[in-house]
Amino acid sequence: EEMIRVIEGRGAARRIPIAVQQWIAPEIFGERAKAYRELLNDYPCDIDRVYFRFPDVFDAPADDATYRWMNMNNPFPPATPLDAVFALDDWDRLPEILAEFPNPSYPGLIPKDTPATDGRYRVGLWWYWLFERHWSLRGMENALCDYYEYPEEVHRLFRALTDFYKAVLTRAKNELHLDGIWTSDD
Repeated sequence: EEMIRVIEGRGAARRIPIAVQQWIAPEIFGERAKAYRELLNDYPCDIDRVYFRFPDVFDAPADDATYRWMNMNNPFPPATPLDAVFALDDWDRLPEILAEFPNPSYPGLIPKDTPATDGRYRVGLWWYWLFERHWSLRGMENALCDYYEYPEEVHRLFRALTDFYKAVLTRAKNELHLDGIWTSDD
């Protein structure tokens, strides 16, 4: 309730709300991981997170071969830096890609084992919104040039992504009764 009041601008909390744990895995601290876990236990996360299963660029889940952003296998060697992968290599392919866009009604999008609310502010969580999804499909260098060289194509891609995200938000509201959504965009 405190978190909801703060977010809605109706008051202050007894302390600063904390929602940082999803960014920092204890394992990255190596031999100090135990101390980090203890710190997190002293300052618990004030949000309850529900992670959605968003499509990958190339890889589809076993139960739906079409639930991916690009209906093709990854042509890049495994060591290729993430921002150098450009699955959408030619904007002329955009109509074909949009025709095969993943379905936001995919049953595996929302985890089946989502626990009941525990009283914390409950958020749905995924990474890659508009810009991040754009560069994950076009590569960073192409994406940065696209805003100048291909603005109409970028708008068409963003419209399709926005429609997908809106359907996800509607499902999240109807199926999970979330308080909010947390996502990222550089």
